[in-house]
Amino acid sequence: MYIPVAADLKSSLVKVNLALQHLTITIKGEKFIDNDFPEKINVDDSLWTLETEGAQKFIHVFIQKWTAQMHWWDCALQGDEKIDTKKINPENSKLSDLDGETRTTVNSNPILMIYRSKK
Repeated sequence: MYIPVAADLKSSLVKVNLALQHLTITIKGEKFIDNDFPEKINVDDSLWTLETEGAQKFIHVFIQKWTAQMHWWDCALQGDEKIDTKKINPENSKLSDLDGETRTTVNSNPILMIYRSKK
């Protein structure tokens, strides 16, 4: 999630609280976002940064879904406009498209090994 902010904003003026199912962002002491996620997140693997791209600054909030959530969320935060997730067609990827580490992880997946052994 990228949130545009003033180009002169300093990170010391930003407070981000990522909780199990809630996000609070305070800028210069004023609440900017105070809302629930549609589902739980993995707080330990989620983070935020203040990034600059050209003349624009963004708060980048990276959210890691809770373990075993293998479906699309229909919104980033409760109250946001919902999207029809049935219309999403993710691109198929080939094993050869993956980097070496990811390819090794996929190849060592026990379910994939069972599937291959049955072919």
